[in-house]
Amino acid sequence: MNHLEEISAIKVSGNGNHRSVMKPLYAENKELEGWGRSNRANSDVAHPTDQHQLQGSIHHTYDRTILARGEGRSYGDASLNGGNITLQMEKFDYVIEFDRERGIFTCEGGMTLKAILETVVPAGWFLPVTPGTQYPTIGGCFACDVHGKNHHVAGSLVKHTHWIELVVANGEIIHCSHDEFSDLFYATAGGMGLTGVINKICFELQPIESAYIAAEYFLCKNLSVVMRLLEAYDHKYPYSVAWMDCVASGDNLGRGQVIFGEHAKKEQLPENLQENPLHLNQQRTIAVPFVPPISFVNPFTTMIFNQTKIFMDRMNPRKRIESHINYFYPLDSVRRWNRLYGPPGFIQYQFVVPNEGGGNAITEILQTALNHGHPSSLAVLKRFGEGQPLLSFPRPGWILAMDIPVRAGLFRMTAEFEKILLEYDGRVYLAKDSCLSPEGFRQMYPEFEGWLNIKEKYDPEWRFNSDQANRLKLREGI
Repeated sequence: MNHLEEISAIKVSGNGNHRSVMKPLYAENKELEGWGRSNRANSDVAHPTDQHQLQGSIHHTYDRTILARGEGRSYGDASLNGGNITLQMEKFDYVIEFDRERGIFTCEGGMTLKAILETVVPAGWFLPVTPGTQYPTIGGCFACDVHGKNHHVAGSLVKHTHWIELVVANGEIIHCSHDEFSDLFYATAGGMGLTGVINKICFELQPIESAYIAAEYFLCKNLSVVMRLLEAYDHKYPYSVAWMDCVASGDNLGRGQVIFGEHAKKEQLPENLQENPLHLNQQRTIAVPFVPPISFVNPFTTMIFNQTKIFMDRMNPRKRIESHINYFYPLDSVRRWNRLYGPPGFIQYQFVVPNEGGGNAITEILQTALNHGHPSSLAVLKRFGEGQPLLSFPRPGWILAMDIPVRAGLFRMTAEFEKILLEYDGRVYLAKDSCLSPEGFRQMYPEFEGWLNIKEKYDPEWRFNSDQANRLKLREGI
């Protein structure tokens, strides 16, 4: 265990007077990994407990770079800072203010979505947008500018955020919003933690009448049907997503299940649920206790799983009332499910392509994966609405996310994916990225130069850095 710094903090004594004390910040050298478990790095991991330690750790530690890390739910190397310092933010998990009348929520950046939901859902509120797991921190979500199943109507998280408090490279705290230090505000949304550490965040919630979702399920024979259905129902449901069977080929290429949903009103619930419609049911979970010596995920097991899923879905009613936890976070029912991929791990390849030509691009990607013998074990397709500036990922079009086991030849295949995406003006999501090239990044993110100017305005010495930033050679410029 390394003693990094002695950092000044302020405490209040019993008589109300302020006095200075010295609080040591320690770091333990640990191996960290991305959620896909295919990217790992050793880092000195420190656990600041309050704002003063956080500021001091940034201001005084000049010999190495720094990166804040939440729950480590980014899939690749975005939350890794090999050979340098990682600030683990789990102590920054307090609610600061919850305005139950207006639905305005203010908390520290290390609070998880799960903890937020447990606070706001019983009061009749829900997150404005949510990713497919409830375990990331809200600060990490803003740094990735997360989107959800409702992006086509609600946009990404930055749109619903009133302000953030950001600790920048010199240790100062900057209050930024859409109007105040707006350059830094938008550079942080999608900036992958490279502009500073999110200390606090204030965002708006959406009102709900129940903790349940009224969902509608459709089985579709191929990609064309899936896409037509998603387009046709854009106006009807706020939430839409499609699960896809990427092992299917030929006329069934891209077959899957389209799932629509909306927050259920009280009168839509069965009688036994109407008495307490905001009751927060706990998700039943099982855990994968260890990493198996081999991957349990391969084309054969994926085919069996997909066929079983389709068979079971045919047995269920098309319209269903289900808990918001089961609707939004089905994978959370298996804790540490990423271990199922064995020692090599997996990557998630997530990209967006414009509406025009999007079907052709996705077809080429799916067929390329089949040709390489690397079909995705799990894939979801969604619709995007209008995007945000700089490095925020969403833009109007189609978004596909594919979980792919790491095996020989994987990165030759993803290099082909990149060529296809560049041909169709697509881009890869940095929060999931493990293999994008520096050249591909610059073509996919044409506003990088504007982001870089803001980054170097507030962090000219690149105090904040990551393994992903090094791989993409961000510091080298355009």
